[in-house]
Order: sequence, then structure tokens, then C-alpha cells
Amino acid sequence: MAEATKRKSPLEMVEVMVEVKILGALEVFIHGTSVVPSAPKLRQILALLAIRSNSVVTISDFVDEIWGSRPPKSLSTTLQTYILQIRKILKEAGEGEAGINELKGSIVTRPGGYMFQTPEPARKDFEVFGESVEKGHQKILSGHYPDAVELLTGALGLWRGSALVDVHRGSLLDSFAVKLEEVRMSAHILRMDACLGQGCDLQILPDLNSLARLHPLNEKIQYQRMLALYRSGQIAESLHGYRKFYSDMLDQVGIEPSPQLRELQEAILRSVSVLSEPSPSEETRKVISGIVRRTP
Repeated sequence: MAEATKRKSPLEMVEVMVEVKILGALEVFIHGTSVVPSAPKLRQILALLAIRSNSVVTISDFVDEIWGSRPPKSLSTTLQTYILQIRKILKEAGEGEAGINELKGSIVTRPGGYMFQTPEPARKDFEVFGESVEKGHQKILSGHYPDAVELLTGALGLWRGSALVDVHRGSLLDSFAVKLEEVRMSAHILRMDACLGQGCDLQILPDLNSLARLHPLNEKIQYQRMLALYRSGQIAESLHGYRKFYSDMLDQVGIEPSPQLRELQEAILRSVSVLSEPSPSEETRKVISGIVRRTP
């Protein structure tokens, strides 16, 4: 009888020739060899090219990212020099590797700019992250909470620090990194919701407490934390959390919490039975709003 083999994921079924990682320090590998330069501007240029691999990065984009409103007079020559230095690093990394010759000139010149040309398959951690978050979200919507937790935990595990933490970020890289951090925050919230849907209230409190400290004015996290505390029997702490959040919002932003959070506080004070039922915070919010608003 043949020995059973573990089913491989699509990424494991093919050899990854080019790998780009930006969810933390910049890492670019070709056939397992790092090609990240040490010079700050070269790292910046390679990051931009690698993120947009197989697409043209225009000269205008390079100017915006590297120099902003103060480009050098010898712009064309300076940029060409940087590109040549990166090409040299790629060539040195490929020497001695079988079948690597086609990668030696992987930064190709195109009308109006340059392109980091990568053969398939190419793996980018930020793309894998985004796809996993979307799949996790769909699992939550279909009520498959354990699958959602697994997908979202794996997605968040791809992060090794702040995006492009060791790269000087101009306007383009900074905008891209900020968007990734926003999706990272959404992934945390989705993961907490999937855990709430499983009834893992007590288990996720350490994570929710940590997130609340890092993002003290994030109302979605506060909602989840209040709900998890209530379901864990810590009603006084849940109400104390609301009062503190209310005070912080007034002091720092000058507004009160949303009606949804105030409705949750009212439901906790009334001990509304539906609060104790395992469900994501979004589903609980809809039910609670309906109950509270119908009550005279």
C-alpha cells in the first residue's frame, strides 16, 4: 500500500523562484539568494520595483518616491547609476546558479521607466496576506469561524514588524505601507470576530487588551472587548471599559462614542440574554440595536 502523502498548498506545489517580503524588513530572494542591497537609496528603489514587479515604474514615480519636489539636476544619470548598481547585485547573486541566466538582466528598461521582470512563480507576502484576509472574511460571512480563525491567524503571522521597517519611505512607499497597516488592523478585528463567533471569549481577552492599549480610540476593538468581558462574567470591567473609552473620546476627540457602543452599554446594564450567545460582534450589534431601539 502506498504511503499517504500530505496534501500541499498551491504555493508548495511549485518552486518559488522570486520571493518578495515587505511585511517587516525588506527581503527579496531569487532562487533563495538575497539580493537586497545595503545602501539606503538602492533599497528604496528595489522595494518600489519589487512591489510593482512585471509593471513599469515610471521616471516620474521614481522622482516622487526618492526626491519629491527636489530632484537632482543630473536626474537621469543618477537614476541610471542606481539601476546599474542593483543590476550588478542581481548578476552576482545569480552566478553559479543553474538556469539563472535569464534573471541577470531582470531589471529591464522600458519606455518612460524601468521594470523588475520576474519569471513565474513569484511570491509576494503582501499579496498572500491580502488574499488570506479576504478568504477569512468570506468564511466569517458564511459562519465557518474555525476556518476563518486559521486563515486570519496565518495571514497575521506573515508580519515580522512594521511594513518596510528598514527602508526609507518616500510618498509612494509610505502610502502603500499605510494601506497595508490598515488591512492589518482589519485582519485583527476580523480574527477577534471569528473567535467571538466560536465562543472563545476568555481566550481572546489578552489579545483584545493588547489591541486596546495600542489603539485606545478604536471603537470596534472596544466593542469586541466589552462583549468578551461581559461573556466572560467580567461585567463591571466591561462597563468600566466603556466609561474610560467615553472619557477618552471626549477628552481627545471631542465627540461621544457611536450609538452602537452606547446601545451595547445599555444592553449590558439590562443583561439582555442575546449578549451571551456566541456570535461575531457585527451580528451581535445588529441584534442589540434592534432590541434597544424597540424598547420604550
